Amino acid sequence: MDLKDRVESASWPECRSSRIVFVDGCFNDSLSDLGAIPSSCAILQRDETAIFYIPPSIIVSSPVQIISLFTQPAISVLRLQILLGRHSHLELVQSIAGEGVAVDYMDIMVDEGAHLRMAEQILPSKKAHLLRFMRATLQRNARLSSFSYSEGALILQRDWQVFLNGEGAEATLKGLDDLSENCQAHTRICVQHCAPSCRSRQHFKKALQDKSRASCEGKICIDSTAHHSDAEQLCENLLLSDEALAVVKPFLDIFADDVSVKHGATFSQPSDDELFYCQSRGISLREAKELWRRGFCRALIDAIEIPSMRERLL
Repeated sequence: MDLKDRVESASWPECRSSRIVFVDGCFNDSLSDLGAIPSSCAILQRDETAIFYIPPSIIVSSPVQIISLFTQPAISVLRLQILLGRHSHLELVQSIAGEGVAVDYMDIMVDEGAHLRMAEQILPSKKAHLLRFMRATLQRNARLSSFSYSEGALILQRDWQVFLNGEGAEATLKGLDDLSENCQAHTRICVQHCAPSCRSRQHFKKALQDKSRASCEGKICIDSTAHHSDAEQLCENLLLSDEALAVVKPFLDIFADDVSVKHGATFSQPSDDELFYCQSRGISLREAKELWRRGFCRALIDAIEIPSMRERLL
């Protein structure tokens, strides 16, 4: 499959005229289509860093898709900065696919009153190594909503840092890893409440089959000046094999008194009685586990705003 076909297969119908394509870390103008992106928005590449800038008070009506293709067996690196001006709105969809070893850096700055909604689908080769780094900084009353889906890789490592620097900032982070075979997906998150009256939500689910591996290390840090903070963290794990392994490490660093903070983790596995109940009604063991997996994943998938992405994952 050539590059054009790979881009077309990765494109969502809602983003046909608003897609930005990177190949091995470099912006590819011929494969991109910027027709539905306002002309006031800027896409620049300086040295090894690409910049996507949304000016103040700009509402981008169409979802914008960023497609990152890694085609080399050697290490490929993408560095991307996303800058949202005051009171601007952007819906961003990112698709990452490739092979070899890929390193993806994303630095997000959301100015006062701006809103960024993100959804990403990570589909690298089963033999790929993908290191994904994201840092987001939110100013006063800014909002960030993020959903990440993956089927894992030989090694998939996410490292996210979110700084709520302005009063009233809000971040919602959700993720779903649907793993099989020997795939792995590891997530490390730190949400830093640096100002009063900020709100954060973390909700991650991991469905594991065969010999897959997953971990989730989540940290909430409430600074001494971040009074009236509201933070929650939850990681749910469904083990569909005795050889699958999931590890959860929640951390809380709280230096203010007047806050509301919650964290939790669950591990579940279909019981023999539940599987027997399904089999007694003509459902095979494999089909029963598949029903459990789909039901477990559906709660997060149903909340995806992009219809074609939601339908494909269901």
